[in-house]
Amino acid sequence: IAVTIAAAMVFFGFTLVMPFLPFYVRSLGVTDMREVAIWSGVFLTVSPLIASVLGPVWGRLGDRVGMRIMVQRVLFTITLHWGLMYFARNVWHVLALRILLGLFSGFGTMSVALVTHGCPRERIGHSVGALQATQILSTAFGPFVGGVLAQTIGIRATFLVTCVLCAGAFVFVMAVYRDTA
Repeated sequence: IAVTIAAAMVFFGFTLVMPFLPFYVRSLGVTDMREVAIWSGVFLTVSPLIASVLGPVWGRLGDRVGMRIMVQRVLFTITLHWGLMYFARNVWHVLALRILLGLFSGFGTMSVALVTHGCPRERIGHSVGALQATQILSTAFGPFVGGVLAQTIGIRATFLVTCVLCAGAFVFVMAVYRDTA
């Protein structure tokens, strides 16, 4: 339950800001629409691409040091990432942050590993299904709320809301999740 709730917070926070990334790119001084599209595409691609390559490495490390600590590492990293996105002043700052996120992230993979590690064998299918349904549901509501937030507090400040959500997920996993092994 702890990981599923944390996943809801992370995925909801992610979709508060990412659908509006082209507007953020424009706010960083990129005015040509082709360049806005290219930068937005690069930003959306680079983190998951790097994270997918490093996923097995982080998974292997999780087997050695424990999945809980790896999920905490990921949550700390994404909290820091979203907080620093608030301070980015140009596309190169954003690119560096997105690369760093890819290098040290992989919450989706780690959350599935932690859920399967922390539940009885006969409940794994149900637990993973609940986790994935929660992630999808969170991403369904995020863009709408993100649009409202972008309109009321601005896109840049919405990154701070995402940062707070991820920090809450971090604290929640630290306080509530208990290994069963």
